[in-house]
Amino acid sequence: MSSMKTTTRAMTENKRHHPRVANERRKGGRREKSNSFVQRVSILDDADTEENEQLDELVSRRIKKSRSTGRLDLTGLDLTEFPMEIFDVTNDDAPLTDLQISNNRIYHIPDEIGDLQLLERLGLAGNRLTKLPESVGKLKRLQGLWAHGNLLKSLPESICSCQSLRNLSVAGNRIRKLPENLSQLVALEELSVPGNQLLELPNLGKMFNLSDIDLHGNCIEDLSANGNDFQFLKALETFSLQGNRLKSIPGSLGNLKRLRSLNLAENRIQQVPEELRNLPVLTSVWLYSNDLRSLPKELQKSQSLRQLWIENNENLDKSELEAFIQNMKDARMLKTLGIDTEQARKIGGGFENMSAITVAEVPNRSDNAGYFKLVKWDGNRSALDDSKRAPVLIVSFGSAPGVPNWGGLLKKLRKRVGESEGKSYDVLYVCDVERSWYAGNKMTGNVEDEVSKRSKRLEDICSKYSKVLYLGDSMGATASLAFAEHATRVLAFCPQVDLFAASIRPSRSANWMRQYKTLLLQGALKSGADITIHTGSWTHDVDQASIVVYASEKQAEDAATKRKKRIKTKMHPVNNHRLALVLSDGDELVNIVKEAFETEYVNAIASGSGMEKNSAATLKLLGLA
Repeated sequence: MSSMKTTTRAMTENKRHHPRVANERRKGGRREKSNSFVQRVSILDDADTEENEQLDELVSRRIKKSRSTGRLDLTGLDLTEFPMEIFDVTNDDAPLTDLQISNNRIYHIPDEIGDLQLLERLGLAGNRLTKLPESVGKLKRLQGLWAHGNLLKSLPESICSCQSLRNLSVAGNRIRKLPENLSQLVALEELSVPGNQLLELPNLGKMFNLSDIDLHGNCIEDLSANGNDFQFLKALETFSLQGNRLKSIPGSLGNLKRLRSLNLAENRIQQVPEELRNLPVLTSVWLYSNDLRSLPKELQKSQSLRQLWIENNENLDKSELEAFIQNMKDARMLKTLGIDTEQARKIGGGFENMSAITVAEVPNRSDNAGYFKLVKWDGNRSALDDSKRAPVLIVSFGSAPGVPNWGGLLKKLRKRVGESEGKSYDVLYVCDVERSWYAGNKMTGNVEDEVSKRSKRLEDICSKYSKVLYLGDSMGATASLAFAEHATRVLAFCPQVDLFAASIRPSRSANWMRQYKTLLLQGALKSGADITIHTGSWTHDVDQASIVVYASEKQAEDAATKRKKRIKTKMHPVNNHRLALVLSDGDELVNIVKEAFETEYVNAIASGSGMEKNSAATLKLLGLA
């Protein structure tokens, strides 16, 4: 037990500084009759000793239980060392098939991990790992490896011997190159490597079972490198390459006959191959924020394409846009063709007779600070009139996948608030394709400078509205708190506040994460917004929310504080980090957002702003009708 005691001692040291624990101890200290410093230190030492013993017992109990179940969960215990007791097994013990040790502070995985040869699932996410041992290649039955949110610079070549591997997730690391023989993982179904530093792909060869590839937020320049022609990826359905450095797309993508979703947004692509028309089930294509000079007119022959976005391609001239739109009128399945206001102005009224076209504003087009798209309530009717704005702006922050969130819910909300009564809102979609928690990946070390560009863009847009409602989930919720000074109301669902303690996080140093936490708290505390942090019952998410609440309460205790901060939490009986998704299955989520919107709408109208000041809806909401 000696190594376990060393490990849990570090756990206690980390827990000592957690705001919720500190607050409990502070309250406990008030009950003591003596205020002497020595006595208070003695109380803390006794508490630490008790915590050490409890944590030792907890880890030991879970390891012992795994001897009969074959499953061991040591997630979120602040472990700093891998417990070697895991390997003390006998012939009478059930073989370990599932090991989850994510969300700790482990720096090293021992070579003995290869001795767990019946292991099927291995969770290592959210630690401080810089490498994986070569012995991982001995795990012949391993089906899932989750190592996102670490500091990995590469993967061992031996991992290509894990012939049963179906899911490989290494998002949010510092990987520049994948193993050369990756194609030997013939059972692999999902390859998730977003938010790394990949320069190219190895030859993917005959990975017949690969159905999902996510590479957004890397540095890939050439998809054809190493002889990739994609002709054997027979099962591939989703392919995300958003936010790389691609200048061209090979026609060999036309070999992906089962491809449904292709995300090529935020690259440097100048031309899209006509071969995309050959993809029989392709439904969604993202081409926004590129350097396109021409558009694939043959796409109008597609029998399946339903959604296509081409906003923020400044080099598309009038004739190219007009010809493309004219051709796409024959695309029978097309439901959405997204263009921006500048493109709409180029073609004049050429889009008015095509119902699929949606026009959005892309503010500050020349400022490359991520995805910003403003969609007005009246859609195409007011898109080109900057003076027409709804009373309330809803800002939707995207989470780690790097694509716009909340679109479906906001369409549902639109029906709920009653279009006929005049209530309205504009929507600003904001995304961070770099998976950097809205700080960018320039690695300057100055967190404030890194986030200031997005903050300024938000301020420029939000300042045009009297009331601004933020929505964010997970990474998006973190952004909603960091930039809260530009909002009047915030709904944050399961934010990461202390990134060092989170399993979903960027691959940054501990010092950077501490600075980010400070900046986030400053943003939330100096805001005048009403902030509600929604969490489930998962302890990790509750602890993260408590950091903000504790900081708010501490500030409110300061005699110099002129007003009490309006930050509160709401816990839901859901033991899941994806709380917003769970709540969206019924009406609970849309009702939460509806209540928040209507409050801001009433406030906006009462303050004399908005287009519908004298509408029937306004009078009804204000109790005057």
